[in-house]
Amino acid sequence: MPHSTQEPYRLVINATPEEEELHATARGLAQAGKHAEACDLFEELVALNPDNPMSWNSLGNEYEATGHTDKAWLALKRGHEVDPAFPSILYNLGNLALDRCVKLHNTGLSSKADIQKMAVEAIGYFNDCLNRHPDYAECHYNIASAHRMNQDAHRASAHMTKALKLNPAFELPPGWRTEKART
Repeated sequence: MPHSTQEPYRLVINATPEEEELHATARGLAQAGKHAEACDLFEELVALNPDNPMSWNSLGNEYEATGHTDKAWLALKRGHEVDPAFPSILYNLGNLALDRCVKLHNTGLSSKADIQKMAVEAIGYFNDCLNRHPDYAECHYNIASAHRMNQDAHRASAHMTKALKLNPAFELPPGWRTEKART
């Protein structure tokens, strides 16, 4: 018998009925595009149970959806402190670090060293996520971009190739080429 969407939440964090209800309401608001309202409820959730990495992850996602990337970063970092192995948080921290890296690169105001430092940070989070979920296509796709920002064409190509194999619906970004596997 399949689990309801709330059962995995309860199993992972041993949530109280109040937390389950708040979580369901917050997710509904987020899905309806009411991200600021969802933030308010996720803030209540982390106040009720600050040891819940799922709530910190959701709060970070909702902050990002409202354009508050600094708050998103802080919420995700707090969730990472609670559970350093939580894959969604690792992936989302990698994405935020990669987004910052791309913005630094696009402004032209940052040094190559600063850009590479941010790319290395993103790569670290993505690698930690892939260590737990090696077939996570989106993570391979994004780590490929981070390696490309870090001017590591071989690793970028290897991860992009893996992403495209795992999810054939992905398209190769303009200007990319993948390497054939060596035997």
